[in-house]
Amino acid sequence: MEENIQNEHKNSSIKPPEAGNQNCVSENEKLSVEIERIRKRQKVLRIFVFVLAFISVSGILFVYWFYKKINEYKPFVETAAEMARQSSEFMEANKIQNQSYSQSISSPSAYSQSSFSGSSLSMISFGQSAAEAAKDPENRQEMEKVIDEYKETPEMQAMLEEFKKDPELSKIMEGAKGEDPSAMMKKINDPAVMKKVMDKMMKNPQFMTTMMKMASDPRVMNAVKNQKSSVGSQSEKK
Repeated sequence: MEENIQNEHKNSSIKPPEAGNQNCVSENEKLSVEIERIRKRQKVLRIFVFVLAFISVSGILFVYWFYKKINEYKPFVETAAEMARQSSEFMEANKIQNQSYSQSISSPSAYSQSSFSGSSLSMISFGQSAAEAAKDPENRQEMEKVIDEYKETPEMQAMLEEFKKDPELSKIMEGAKGEDPSAMMKKINDPAVMKKVMDKMMKNPQFMTTMMKMASDPRVMNAVKNQKSSVGSQSEKK
């Protein structure tokens, strides 16, 4: 009898979960899922933006591989610079959209998204500066030295072989030898072709690491720095 009374007392002391607590847990779970979704989206965007910046920078370096005549650089570089400018405009618009979206979720997410967009714009801006720098003969010679060194790396050779396995990419690479640079650039800029190239590059982390080293080579950085200094001097004269 006494044991039954004790059990009843224990059962009565167990309170059912409050509705408010359940709602709080539910909201926290939703927030966690949303934050995780944003993180995954940021990761994808980070890769995408890096590839855009990579195309702007290394595309100029690759041209030396396909074109040996100096006078063929100008149309290619101008096209690359235009691509970088368009990428910059896209990221500027995307930055505004991301900030509005992230602020509606939470302040930490807003900060993260905003910081990411800012760094992305810096990468695209660097790509555009590199494209402009390649127009100068002296800067271009330094970039030629960079590509001569990096083109023989195992990672670069392996990626080129991977490109050659694809009929469409192989055709572009073969046709590049005698084709106008701007025409080849338009083919590469085709969304379907670009996606194919990006997919292959992103599946090869060793290659991406090599490209990051090439893009951050001091000679490339100095060329960009010299280009910016030259633009600044011209602006002061005006």
